[in-house]
Amino acid sequence: LKNRTRLLIFMYNATLNSSLNYVNKPSLENWNPWIWRITAAVSGILCGLATIYPIFAWLIWLAPAAFLFSILAAHNKPLTEYLWRSGLFAVCYYALALSGLLTVADHLSLPRWQAGLLVLLITALCVVLLSLLWLLAAVIYGLCQPAVPVSFAFWPLVCYLIEWLQGHIFGGFPAISLGVSQGVYPLLCQSAGCWGATGLSSLIILINILLAATIFCRRWRYLLLALAIFIINIVAGLVDWHFDTPPERPLQVAAANSDIMLEQRWDRSYDSEIFAIYAGQAANSRAEGAQLLLLPETALPYVLQSTSGYGSRFLQLANQNQLTLVVGGFAEHNRQRYNSLFSATPTSAGGKLTEIYSKRALVPFGEYIPLKGLCRRLLPDGFWASFTLNILQSGGKQGAATIILADKSRVSTAQLICYDLCFADYPRQAVNEGAQLLLAASNDVWYRDTCVIYQHLNHAILRAIEYNRPLLNSTNGGYSAVIDNQGRILALTNPNTAQAKTAMAEVGLTSNLTL
Repeated sequence: LKNRTRLLIFMYNATLNSSLNYVNKPSLENWNPWIWRITAAVSGILCGLATIYPIFAWLIWLAPAAFLFSILAAHNKPLTEYLWRSGLFAVCYYALALSGLLTVADHLSLPRWQAGLLVLLITALCVVLLSLLWLLAAVIYGLCQPAVPVSFAFWPLVCYLIEWLQGHIFGGFPAISLGVSQGVYPLLCQSAGCWGATGLSSLIILINILLAATIFCRRWRYLLLALAIFIINIVAGLVDWHFDTPPERPLQVAAANSDIMLEQRWDRSYDSEIFAIYAGQAANSRAEGAQLLLLPETALPYVLQSTSGYGSRFLQLANQNQLTLVVGGFAEHNRQRYNSLFSATPTSAGGKLTEIYSKRALVPFGEYIPLKGLCRRLLPDGFWASFTLNILQSGGKQGAATIILADKSRVSTAQLICYDLCFADYPRQAVNEGAQLLLAASNDVWYRDTCVIYQHLNHAILRAIEYNRPLLNSTNGGYSAVIDNQGRILALTNPNTAQAKTAMAEVGLTSNLTL
């Protein structure tokens, strides 16, 4: 009986040690390395799908766990295994997330095969550069070989640093974020008001590393901790929604949506037709009680700062409808051209046209040429023919703007143009100066019918949550929307409709600041 008791105690201890001690796992160590590599690649694919298709957005709370599990299982393995697993994960993730960029080939002045090959090479270069950050993190982790609990801090910090570097070292191009993918679920994003979209990405990675550790170490308390964090995040969102501060005053707003192809936009023979679309939207908006109408980025690609030409026509449109317009166009200062927004305010004296903002984040190769001398030598002349009209300057007019409405009341706004929307810190100055409403004007027709317009809308949702401000998003070829200060879409237009529409809703203005 004593011998049997000792045998049972020995078997229990052996089972407990093999379950809880992650170093002694012969079953994992003997697995074929390609099983782990494929696991990391599948994890990257699922993460990529979560960023480009709304139906898969929920996967972001589970998919990274497979990659992180493969990293935990690489303990005591050669450094090359860390490189393989992190590299396959990152390449698959970024390749899918950037797949929408390939449509740019349709708009280049090159033969189809040349344009496709060139855009494919540029996209591949972006994928490789972004993947290097994950490879570096894996090398550091592999050299240190930390205990599992250390991973709970290491990988969320790595995710935060990588997404921060994407927006600063790489100029934010391309702006991809795990947290931004959750724009389809505003309730899960309310914590972004505390730590931003990048902090939300770190929270996602924290939950996933806990899930990975649950399976790897067979310690179910890690699963309970992951569930607790997820539930707390949801409860905090519900509390924020329920106890939201009442708005200081309501404002009826509208965001125009158009679907004008690039070839038509730069063809003067279409000017009258395009202007007629905006005129119809202005009339319909005013008829439904709108006080402010936002038109897309460079609604007509002309210099609008003078009261002649189309600047004058937009003023007339504002006066005819007694409706304040915010319209995109070009501004010129000291022979330099800027992509700007203008407010057209109806007055008894015929109206007032004011430049209120100039775009800060220019699109590489679309609005400026990075490493201009080198690029002109490497890329064919036909490539540059697509961009000769678009070379712009960044900066110019910044900060909060005061827009005067037809009833003489005023509203302070923060402005964003297209790519600016992907930078979380851009509205900060204007909001700190008292901006109560975010205005975002974009031209997404380059990426029509791709995942990029969905990603752009998610950025708009996260900016509204981060700054606790309603956001008005007007696009050409994308989603136009009215979004409240908690990221809920109040009105949305369909980008695939042949008929121009306007998203219209009442928003509540507030001056409360977030962390």
